[in-house]
Amino acid sequence: MDFITKQVTTKDGIGVKLQIWDTAGQEGFASILPYYYTGALGALVVFDVTNRSSFEHTESWLNEILKHNELKPTVILIGNKVDITENRTVSKDEGEDQAKKLGDQFGLDIEFMEASAKTGYNIETIFNNMVEKIIKNIEDGTTGI
Repeated sequence: MDFITKQVTTKDGIGVKLQIWDTAGQEGFASILPYYYTGALGALVVFDVTNRSSFEHTESWLNEILKHNELKPTVILIGNKVDITENRTVSKDEGEDQAKKLGDQFGLDIEFMEASAKTGYNIETIFNNMVEKIIKNIEDGTTGI
């Protein structure tokens, strides 16, 4: 499990400090993960587009996040490793369909985005989108806080 802090400035000039917990879907941390989910205003559910199994786990990961969070967090589903096109097993269309399916299932508006942590593709956009959505949800009163 990894933890970082990231400072983001919104398009309106608001400075936001993010605490980012990378649980990496580790089963070994299952007993302590609920402590990290509690009170989270946002969740990036990330799967590997070259690993169908990770894609198939997105529903259970999201279920765990929501089960241990009394708030209604902002969720973005992310297909990572899009730079490895030759080994891709999950298409962009499948990712979009999964985001819609999970959104309908859990009563959330889930955005789907693709990224490459290796090349940095879409990373800043993902964090900026997350912050903008969280702020909007707070203002609209849809996060539960």
